[in-house]
This record gives sequence, C-alpha cells and structure tokens, in this order.
Amino acid sequence: MFTYPLILLALVAVAIPIAVHLFNFRRYRKVYFSNVDYLQELQQQTRKQSELMRWLVLAARILAIICLVIAFAQPVIPGTGKHLKPGGCAVSIYLDNSFSMNNTNSDGTLLEMGRNKVKEIVAAYDMDDQFQLITNETDGSQFRWLSKDELFEELEKVDISPRTLTISSMGEKMYDFLNRSHAANRHCYIISDFQANTTDLEDWKSDTNIQSTFVVLEGSTLDNLYIDSISLNAPTYYQGNTLEAAVCLRNNGSDPMEQVQIKLIANDKQRAIATVDVPAKGKAVATLKMQVDQTGTLDCRVEITDYPITFDDKFFFSVNVNSRINVAVIGEKNEYLDRLFDDDSTISYTRMAERDINYESLNQKNFIILNEVSTISSGLAQTLLSWVNEGGSLFVVPGTTIDPSYASAMAAWKTPILGEWQKTKMSVTNIDLEDGLFRGVFNGKTEEMEMPTLQGYHLMNAGPNSSRSSIMQLASGGDYLTATPSGNGKIYVTAAPLRIETTDWVRQALFVPVVYNMALYSRQMGSLYHIIGSEGAIQLANSYELPHLIGNGVDILPETRQNSGRCYIVTHNQVAQAGNYTISENKVQEGISFNYSRLESDMASYSEAEIASMIDNQRLTECSVVPNAKKSMEAYIRQQRNDKPLWRWFVVGALACLLAETLLLRRIRKTKTDAKS
Repeated sequence: MFTYPLILLALVAVAIPIAVHLFNFRRYRKVYFSNVDYLQELQQQTRKQSELMRWLVLAARILAIICLVIAFAQPVIPGTGKHLKPGGCAVSIYLDNSFSMNNTNSDGTLLEMGRNKVKEIVAAYDMDDQFQLITNETDGSQFRWLSKDELFEELEKVDISPRTLTISSMGEKMYDFLNRSHAANRHCYIISDFQANTTDLEDWKSDTNIQSTFVVLEGSTLDNLYIDSISLNAPTYYQGNTLEAAVCLRNNGSDPMEQVQIKLIANDKQRAIATVDVPAKGKAVATLKMQVDQTGTLDCRVEITDYPITFDDKFFFSVNVNSRINVAVIGEKNEYLDRLFDDDSTISYTRMAERDINYESLNQKNFIILNEVSTISSGLAQTLLSWVNEGGSLFVVPGTTIDPSYASAMAAWKTPILGEWQKTKMSVTNIDLEDGLFRGVFNGKTEEMEMPTLQGYHLMNAGPNSSRSSIMQLASGGDYLTATPSGNGKIYVTAAPLRIETTDWVRQALFVPVVYNMALYSRQMGSLYHIIGSEGAIQLANSYELPHLIGNGVDILPETRQNSGRCYIVTHNQVAQAGNYTISENKVQEGISFNYSRLESDMASYSEAEIASMIDNQRLTECSVVPNAKKSMEAYIRQQRNDKPLWRWFVVGALACLLAETLLLRRIRKTKTDAKS
C-alpha cells in the first residue's frame, strides 16, 4: 500500500525518455570504397552494440523515474498487528515553547529539536488527515484544523513564550478539541522537556478514544539562582514612609552562592543594595530599604546577576504612593480623634454632625468613623455597606446607650451585634499581634506592654453570618475590638466609647498606631505585580472607562470590566514582556507591573524512564512514551502501526539506475571513439 497514492499519477513521466528514444534516430551517409567487406562487418557489429546500449539506457531511465515516483508515494508493507481504522486521523501536537526549551544539548536547542519532531510526526500521516499545532499561547487561532502545509507554516512562527502551562491543562485542551473531530483515529502528541514543576500526570484526565504519546526532550543540567518573590512591609505608602522590600532568592544548584548582590531600583535610580548568601538547594531573604520621597507611581525592580539563565534575574513591582487619606468622623466630637488626625499632613480630616451627613461626599472618603451616633438609619446603613464593599474602612464606636437600629445595621453588615451595657470593670488580656494593624508596631518584647482597662462595655454577640476576627479580647473571653471583611473593605467594631470615662486606651501608646493604621490601610495600593499568562481579571485602584496600558514599546486597550464599583482589566495575553507599565486615561494613571512565571526557573526535568514509570503508576493505558526521542518519530509511529516503510529502498534503486545510465553512456562514447579510430 502507498501513503500518498495520488503521486503515482506522476508515472506518466516515463513517456519522456521513451519519446526521446523513439525520435532520436540517426541518419547514415553512404561512403563508397573499393573494398567494403571489412567495413560492412564492422558497421553491423557497431550498430548492434549501439542499439543494445540505447535500449539499456532507456530501461535505466524508465526504472529511475519509476523508483523516484514510488519513493515519493511512500510505499509500506502492512503488518499483521493493529491497523488504523477506516475514517482518517485527527492529530493534535503540543510543542512546548516555554523558557526552559531554550536549553540545549548536543543536537542544539530543545525548541529546534521539537520543531523537527513535529515534522517527523506529520510525515507519518496521510495528506488528507487533520492536524492541530498548539503551543503555550493557546490562543483562538490554534484551535482549528490544518493541512500539512499549513501546519509547517505555523511551525516556523513558533518562538519562545513567557507563558507557562501544566501538562494536564494542555492535555485537557487537546482532548476537548480532538473530540470535536469525526475522524476514526485520534492521536495526541506532547513534545516537551517535562519540567518537574509543570508535569502533573496525576491530574491527567484519561480518554480511551485518544492515543497519547509523550516525546521527552532532554537538555543539559543547569544550576540557576533566581528571584522567587518579593513582599513589602506595608499595604500602602505615603510620602515620608520607609519602604522595606523583603526579597526571596532561591538556588536550585548543588553549590552555595555567596555574597550575592541585590539592587533595588526605583524610577531608574538605584535606591538600595544588599548582599546575601544562598545555600545550595535552598533560599534566603534579603531586606532592602528606601525612603519614599514622592507621590505618584514608583516603578521598581530588584535585580541580580546570574548566568546562563537570565529571564528570572529581575523582579518588577509598582508602588502607587498616595497623596492624602480622606478621613471623616460622623457623630460626636472626640478630642482624641481630633488630636490624632487633625494636624497630620497626610490626612484630610473632616467632621460631620449626625444630622448634617453629606451622603455625596462619603464616596470620596477612605476611612469613616461612626462615633456615638444615636441611630443608624437603614439608608445610612445601606450607603455605608456599599461604600465598604467598594474598598472603604468603617470604624463603629458606640455610646454607652445604643438604639435598636444598631442591631439591624450590624446584622446587615454581618458584624458582631452590640448587646447590653455592662457596668463592670474589665481588662484587655489578649491582643492578636499577627493582625495587619500591628504591622511594624512592635519590634521588641511585648510582655510588659500596658493593656487597656474598661469601666464598662457592650457585650458583642456573634451574628448568624458573622465572619469577624478578634483583634483585642477581654479577660471574660468577650471581644473588645473586632474586624469584619466585607467586599473589598473592612468594618471595625469596638465595645466601648473612646472616652477616658470608659477606657484608658485613648491615653495609651497602643491607641495611636491601631486607629492610625485603620486609616492608613483603608487605601490599599493593590497588587504589587502580576504574572504574565494569568487569565484572571486585574483590579485597578482607580476607575476608568477606556484605559490604555502603556510600556515596553506597547500601547494596548485591555478589556475593561466594572464590578461592585471596582474597575478591572483583562489583558488576554497581550502583555508578553516583563516590566513596569502604566494604566492611563486622561489625567488619571497608576502603575502596574508584570513578571514571568517562576515555574520555569527550576530546571529539574523528568527523564523518559521517569515519565514511563508515572504513566504506569497512574494506569494511563492510552498513554505511552517514546523510548528514544532522538530516533525518527516517523519510523516510530509506523513501527507502532506495524507498517514497514519501503521508500528508502526505492530511493536507492533510483540512484542505482542513474549510476547504470551514466556507465552505459560512457560505454557508448568509448565505442564510438574506437570505431572512428
């Protein structure tokens, strides 16, 4: 049988040498001699030899053409094993093009080897079969059927991509697409270096209708030092703050790295430097500090120097430095709150009487304190709830007597509900120092810290849907200060008024950082960075209608979504380069940063034997691994189908015929020369 039977039509080309032979007659001119007996005998002998030689040359040419045509038709001898079902083949090929495929071995880069494997796989199938080529981009253009020629065109466009996907997720995408085909035979090929961080065969979903083949490309072993992550000492910053960046470095090499230099750069100026020792197969954390001396966006990065793998030597993050925090107190005047906020240049502080609430201005506030209001109307409760869900922070301070409207409002807010006033002296005995309000407050021992004492307090009753966390607890086991998350914001509730008659907390050193941090952290700066290739929506600090994402030579319009008063964007893989970017619309802008996934940083990969063992352990009966990926995939696939390809023999036959033709033509020329002499 033939793989490409239509090519046999080219056998009509044998008519060319036949036509040349039939019409290439020679006319002979008679020359009279006195004695021609010897010449007649020589002429008859030479003519017979010449005719024989011409017929042999014709035969050699015809056979050469026949062998070449048959070779291109790729004949095979069907075996007695399992054959393809009638109905064609649908073939999906995944070529891993992540950063790790830049690794090399004696045959070149793994990506180039992968391209060759794709060509070999396609060569083992018929011209009318369906093909899909999928890479880490997995965009819509890759989910379509291709011919052989179309696949080769797409293959030339494949280059290294910053996106990283797990093997199981790729298999699921390929299976879903293959199951849309009506072909009787469905084959799936995974060509990758099978990094340990992305090879999750335990999550591979089996499909008995699809045969899956893993092609393992093994590169050289490389040690790598890289920046794994970064965290800051505060969720938001203002001019005059000290920014502390904790940088985590990882070393997956077998040798320790000493005196590794780390630089902190903000707005293209080096602001800090540190050195750290990183143990072999371990990690280390270095802290870099800088003074925040401006408002607006700080485009920051930390960087190290490490070769030969360099894509993970820089880590980008954005700090949106806020100008002022808008704080409002609704209700009774409080001298302790006035002292705390009134003279602070970073705070815009306003007071509103309970009867003169400006509802329109509430949306402009970051932190609102309800200080001993007599009632909480349903309108005020709903307005504050919507505002908190959009990211505001609310601090509820009750009076000694409270209206029943408090219970209705707190039930809607899902906070603890304030109960009866207890005229009992009580002390705070427990503080949750892990809460974010105490970040950076205590740097030493806390055993001798003075605890607040109360002259009275409200019982806090947990509601049916309350999800509060206790920040301060009383000796009785009840709560004194709680925090309840709500949407993008938070609601704090205290059990007693902020007056010296009821608590000495207002005169203690602990009062200032706790309440001030409530205001400070009410304006979150959002995520420090995002990972390229993540599919989720990115929340922005400001609201936009049609923002531009600008940076690193690109200016794109990402998809914009509005949800619960918050603005989100989706990049749809339009960001391909790590770096600092800007979200901008008119005069409103903010910084946003993207980094490459660190899954590619650990170069440890599985071998063919390890993949085969994992397949057996997971009992993936429809999966197999190529035992020697360096050999021809075409030969392997045909061997699996028990087909024996014969095209090589016909190529040899064509060459032999051409060689015979050459020798015959030389013989003819020599005979003519001898005859003339």
